[in-house]
Amino acid sequence: MVLALLLALLQADAKAAPSLAEPVAAVLARAEEARPDEVASFARELSGLGDVKHVLFEALGRGRVPRAGDDDDPRLNEVQSAVVLEAVRGLGRPALQALVADVLARPVSAERVRAALRVQGLFAAASDLRVIERLLSSARELGASGEVEPALEEALGALLARDERTVALLGGLWAGLDEGHASAVVRAIERTRTHASLRCAADLLGRRPALDASVLLAVGNLAELAASGEAELLAEEIQRYLTSRDTREAQAAVAALARLRLARTVPYLIELLVVEDKVLARAALGALRAIGGVSFPAAPNAWRSWYGTEETWWQARAPDLLAALEPGEEEPLGLAELMPVLRELSEHALHRDAISVQVADTLAHPDPAVRVYVCQVLQRLGSRAPLSALLLLLGDKAYAVRQAAHAALGAIVRADLPPDPRAWTHHLALQGIVVSE
Repeated sequence: MVLALLLALLQADAKAAPSLAEPVAAVLARAEEARPDEVASFARELSGLGDVKHVLFEALGRGRVPRAGDDDDPRLNEVQSAVVLEAVRGLGRPALQALVADVLARPVSAERVRAALRVQGLFAAASDLRVIERLLSSARELGASGEVEPALEEALGALLARDERTVALLGGLWAGLDEGHASAVVRAIERTRTHASLRCAADLLGRRPALDASVLLAVGNLAELAASGEAELLAEEIQRYLTSRDTREAQAAVAALARLRLARTVPYLIELLVVEDKVLARAALGALRAIGGVSFPAAPNAWRSWYGTEETWWQARAPDLLAALEPGEEEPLGLAELMPVLRELSEHALHRDAISVQVADTLAHPDPAVRVYVCQVLQRLGSRAPLSALLLLLGDKAYAVRQAAHAALGAIVRADLPPDPRAWTHHLALQGIVVSE
């Protein structure tokens, strides 16, 4: 009864909506080049115009500024879309649910379904996946499946970021979607960039073979979020695609292994240097260079010799070097004694993660000169494992240490940010990298 009344009110209100199109367009025109921190202010201004929900809902569906209501209207840019979404969010969950319910009752057009999907992204929880599934069914019945894919990707991306329980439920939804919508789900998982999204993407491998190439690409783009033990298991799953007859799958698998950077995958990649598929062979060469930190040509014997030498060094020599870094009961080693040890360790990138973790312990050394040199070694190794330790050094008492830590962070993460721990923590969180306090 309540829902029916809400729908009736919405339909009655729609008659007054066109008169608000021009004022809404005027606000959005001023918001076209607004800064991100001005979005909320413009959204409040839209809400102050009156009952604009139908105008905004239409704008969401069409992706255009609401003026004449035709295809000549200018498209919403990223900031304008954010303003509209923020204003719609302010309507509150009951009003948003009523808008979506109206579309479920009367889909009518792809624009309405797109708008409803984007609205779902504002408030939905994992338990609302069934509503998204019904909206997609409406799109199929309208022959508009392809037209709603971007809105689906946006809605699921927002839902995944807000409610991790969605990950456990997505597999069931994914299995029944058409290929285009299923691909949009994969893209949404990838853009979320959380450890849970990596697990979700990995779980989809093999469930729909026709989509394995796109799933592998998503796994590869998320691979850096894998924990060490998890990375080993993930590599085993990915390796079976290296010999796939589908060159897209093989190339995506190579790219994923390059991101995981595990030493034990090197022999499998060496074998690909001589395959007939030249694109795949070049991809394998690029992966070997990324994993090993060396630039040999595409000569399998050279790579095998190097790999054998590196593994022998890791087993026979590295343990003594790493043991020398451990603090003892006596005075810690000085810079002159540590430099040759650290220099040699920095020259062996194949096991960079394991090396970096132990080298990072030396950042607690009382001598600022040692801390500076250790930052430089970690920068050369390029592992993300010691990011938390480097972040702590942004507050070091010694200016030179703060500079060295800042330079190492920038090189490892490939970002140019001020030496502010909060800025770095926020930036890393956006990439799905959680650092300990």
